[in-house]
Amino acid sequence: MNIKPILTRIRWDTMANKTQQDHIQRLFAILNAISTRFSGIIYPEQIRLKHCRWIKTQWFSDQQFSVATQKDYIRTLTLLIEALDKAEHWLPALGMAPNPAVGGRPRKAAVVKSKKYYR
Repeated sequence: MNIKPILTRIRWDTMANKTQQDHIQRLFAILNAISTRFSGIIYPEQIRLKHCRWIKTQWFSDQQFSVATQKDYIRTLTLLIEALDKAEHWLPALGMAPNPAVGGRPRKAAVVKSKKYYR
């Protein structure tokens, strides 16, 4: 699956190269799992909410990831959903919506909103 449209929308800011590569590897793993399970998916734009729900519920338990690894994959899945421009509706449906009342460090990876910047 070609992930170039997704990677061009992600802005890595000051994130270390190793962490970027980890996100990209997890992104490949998620997309390969989706394209293997749902054979009609060949483009990232074809991914739907049901595919992300399957990743979060079924695939994680099949892989027997530790809790820390699952959190890493959840962060990558969140980046994928934001890059697909579906965060407003999909993150609450998946129970992954950020709580604005909770503080914390700002994220080092973000998604470019304007199309003129990632063409």
